[in-house]
Amino acid sequence: MSEAKTRRTRAEVRILLVNDNPQDRELEYRALIKLGYFKPSEARDGVEALDYLGKDGQTDLVLMDTKMPRVDGIEACKEMRKQPYGQRIAIIGTSDGKRAHDWRAAGADGFFTRNYELANPSRLDAAIQEALKRRQNLELVL
Repeated sequence: MSEAKTRRTRAEVRILLVNDNPQDRELEYRALIKLGYFKPSEARDGVEALDYLGKDGQTDLVLMDTKMPRVDGIEACKEMRKQPYGQRIAIIGTSDGKRAHDWRAAGADGFFTRNYELANPSRLDAAIQEALKRRQNLELVL
């Protein structure tokens, strides 16, 4: 017997956007808003992300850059998976390069090539939907 799917709208999905570059963070933020995700929370590096998630308890998905100061995205992903919330939260790594293998090894649910795929926001939406489905059996509805 399979577990019943949870259904939510995009506006109900809680996203934490983690990127040290303000311009990239703004581009990702706008893409998420355009897709219908409501006001993603933001962090500037892995340390801020871990601190936020430790206090929040409501985040569904983390969209996180690879190269950041203090704690990079891949190390933050590994640490998130060790936390009590770590098996519930979906994590998608982002980068300008090809680091999908490193992200998967760290426990990420997906990888997004920022510059290429942001030009087509439906790819970002598909990556988010797949990660949420895999991690939380969550289906997005209109």
